[in-house]
Amino acid sequence: INYVNKFAEDNSEFFVVAKNPQEVRDYLKTTGKTIIIHCIEGGKELIKSQEDANFWAAQGVSFITLIHLVDCEYGGAAILPGIPARLINMDASCEIENEIGLTDLGGNAIVWLANAGIMTDVTHMNDQTRKDALKVMEEHGIPPLSTHDGFKPIQHHPRALDEEDVFNI
Repeated sequence: INYVNKFAEDNSEFFVVAKNPQEVRDYLKTTGKTIIIHCIEGGKELIKSQEDANFWAAQGVSFITLIHLVDCEYGGAAILPGIPARLINMDASCEIENEIGLTDLGGNAIVWLANAGIMTDVTHMNDQTRKDALKVMEEHGIPPLSTHDGFKPIQHHPRALDEEDVFNI
């Protein structure tokens, strides 16, 4: 994070770091610079309490993809077809009926992140985990975010969102 901040500072004629959504809006309206937003893809072991979420917010992190490539303490990862994905996440189930969903810690992490002003990215979650996460978000008035998933009617694979998910996002 410090490296990127220093890079933007040293090249301020071209780059700026936004630390919250309002800064992004302001920079979009007032500059032609590339806007850098700090995010973390794969929150495994990072969010165990409100204090952890507050720490990452203080670093300027705007959003976190809690689950990335492997099942973890927050819930289940979507497994793409093919041998490489299976080798990365050998214990995960490819059968929807056996998917693990969002864990209690995963639900708490979403709320803690929101309390700290950090959005949770539902990208890489398996169907059950994503549905559980969207339910938690709806119950707590937390806006969901999906940054790089597919859309099942076009790309029918486990990481794609179905129509119902899109309407909830």
